[in-house]
Amino acid sequence: MNSILEKNKVFFRTHHPDLMDKILPLNQLGSVSLNKKPYLNVLSRGKPFHSRKDPKKEAKALVSSLTVRTGYLFIFFGIGLGYHIEQFMRSYPNAKDTRIVAIEKSAEAFSVLAHTRDASFLTGIRLFVGERAENVIAYFNAFSPLSFKGYRIIRLRGAVSLDERYYRTIETHFKSLMAGLLSDVLTRFSFESLWMKNIVQNIPSFVNRMSVAALSDAHNGTPALVIAAGPSLFRQLNRIRACADRVVLIAVDTALKPLLAGGIVPDFVVTLDAQYYNLFDFTDILSFPHAYRRIALVADFVTCPKILKSWTGPLYFSATAAKQDALCLPHDHHPLIDMLSTFFPHVAHLDCGGSVATTAVEFALHLGASPVAVTGLDLAYSDYLTHVNSSPPFLFSYGQSDRLSPLLTKMLKTIASRKLQAAPGIRGGEVLSDFVFSHYAKWFANKKGYAGRVFNATEQGVRIPLLTHIELEEIASNQKHPKGAPKLCAHAAETLSRETCIRFLNTLFDQINAAKKEPPETFEKSALCVSRYPFLRNIAAEARSLYSTAASFAAHIRLFLLLMEKKVVQALTRLGE
Repeated sequence: MNSILEKNKVFFRTHHPDLMDKILPLNQLGSVSLNKKPYLNVLSRGKPFHSRKDPKKEAKALVSSLTVRTGYLFIFFGIGLGYHIEQFMRSYPNAKDTRIVAIEKSAEAFSVLAHTRDASFLTGIRLFVGERAENVIAYFNAFSPLSFKGYRIIRLRGAVSLDERYYRTIETHFKSLMAGLLSDVLTRFSFESLWMKNIVQNIPSFVNRMSVAALSDAHNGTPALVIAAGPSLFRQLNRIRACADRVVLIAVDTALKPLLAGGIVPDFVVTLDAQYYNLFDFTDILSFPHAYRRIALVADFVTCPKILKSWTGPLYFSATAAKQDALCLPHDHHPLIDMLSTFFPHVAHLDCGGSVATTAVEFALHLGASPVAVTGLDLAYSDYLTHVNSSPPFLFSYGQSDRLSPLLTKMLKTIASRKLQAAPGIRGGEVLSDFVFSHYAKWFANKKGYAGRVFNATEQGVRIPLLTHIELEEIASNQKHPKGAPKLCAHAAETLSRETCIRFLNTLFDQINAAKKEPPETFEKSALCVSRYPFLRNIAAEARSLYSTAASFAAHIRLFLLLMEKKVVQALTRLGE
């Protein structure tokens, strides 16, 4: 009777019951065997999981000089007989305060461990044994990058070399996922103060305007073309012009200038960028005043305020960029939008995948348009350009070019500064893309509801598996009649009144003043601060990420309150209060 095996079965039954069926008899290990001299080792097809000379010395080298602190994540690729994991737990008493994940592709190797070594050192570790890579990836997909302060991957060289593709797949996905999520969170931290300022400043611009809720199914059954600003859009302008009277044209803000210059007036323009440089997308208001009065602007609450102040055409508002909070917690909307919704229930929320093009597609579906196609969605550096000709980013680079530094040199320098990668192309082969573009592409690829509803009519660029590629003319092939005017949704066609805006701003002003009068200890406990003043939820998350002391956290909150007080007073003044 194997006393070690029986003891381990009790351990696994208590701590890892899902692994009980992974423990195989030693006579069913296939190509895996146990080598006992000079040290216990696992062999697969004659290749060792651990060092042949001294597995324990190898284990010490693998885990030496690690930074092990509360909140860190450690991922072990390869378990084998676990010498390195045991050494890690022994060397760092505070390892129990970290999150540890150990992955072993070979269930046979794990069985050797269960038969030969006391496995109790695996207490508190999340184990994956013989799992498909997709299942391990699904576990990581549920992570929030704010749930740990740093991570480290420790690779057991022998085990990884035996199943290199398996571990590489998991590692690549994990790093991409973490980088994308962390980018989203850092974006929210970077922009949270700006978003809150812009929301308050934009309230007067939305007076007597409607939410996009009023446009629900406004073009039900009519084809729609979403126009992004990728480099290949230039090749599509004539084809867009040819079908413009039969499809609803929805342009992203950066595509507006090229379209107007090509004699194409879109029905809608979608904008959501909070930064001032987004103004350059709209400088043609003076050049095309009549065209602008025909275009409906769909603007996020956080949009750069100067754009809304200058807009002369129809205007609809939405809550898009600030849909989730900075903590990646299950709050649906931004705290200020939540507050406004108590005064005006018709605020509508559109999904956002980080790019205005993702929101424009969501808006097309919100209109009830069918089918929906998107063009200019290169997500790649087609022709070694970043954006379509005559768009503001293109014109900026062109304006900086000269004889010694021509446009192509400028573009190549910009492209080289990105985190580049190859991606499958629409027309076959590979195209030059980057990490940010791949993040957007994954967003589209994960939208299962898009299948059969959203199509890719882009001329060049990245192939997105879920979006069937079609030629642009196909989008309107069955549309025999001109598109009609939008039909507003009767129950949501209420405008945001001046009185409602004043009540909202006065309520916010009262809360700001109440918060300012709180004693310092209130803001030294962020949970108490947020429970009393929910509008500070995201700012409190931002402050927690920036400061380690309660006093600094409180100072950050108080400075922000002073800033918001000033913006609320300015907005009330614009409303005549």
